[in-house]
Amino acid sequence: SNLKDGLLNLTGAVTFYQSDVDFKNVKIEGVKAEDAINIIESAFSMSSVEINDTVSDGLDSDFSRGTIVQSVFSNIGGDALDFSGSEIKIDRVKVKSIQDKHKFKNHY
Repeated sequence: SNLKDGLLNLTGAVTFYQSDVDFKNVKIEGVKAEDAINIIESAFSMSSVEINDTVSDGLDSDFSRGTIVQSVFSNIGGDALDFSGSEIKIDRVKVKSIQDKHKFKNHY
């Protein structure tokens, strides 16, 4: 779940703020936060990442730059991928059983 501590309220179960990060062979599941991963003002890469069974968004990227390669997002209650002001390159990404943005539901 997300962190709530006094005035601090992070929406992601895992949040990176102005911190570059590389994910490789990562699996995240059963998240009850607004975002499984929230990346803000950072550079990132994701390779062979699986995000499954989340109540809201899989990845939320705000004002970041990144790549997502050979990854899977499934059983997501919100958006599989949510970008605001970000520049993202996506290659060989599979999304399945996504609740938000129905036009992309079960699209490969």
